[in-house]
Amino acid sequence: MPDISAQFIFGDAQSRDVDENLDVYLSIQWDDEMDATKEGEQASARVEQYLNDAGFDYFLGKGMGENIFFIDVDSVL
Repeated sequence: MPDISAQFIFGDAQSRDVDENLDVYLSIQWDDEMDATKEGEQASARVEQYLNDAGFDYFLGKGMGENIFFIDVDSVL
């Protein structure tokens, strides 16, 4: 998977168009009423563990109140 970190802009809604080889855009968001270290980060950790266990290639962008996974579905086919 190409290094797309330089192209990723946190908070930019257009960031889902970063790379045409990345098939899935998954955004996990939390607000001020959620404890980010508990709910948002735990949800992201579970997704990341699943992707690693299944062998998916992905890029994870972390921002304020949001983690974004760009996933290459073809990497496991």
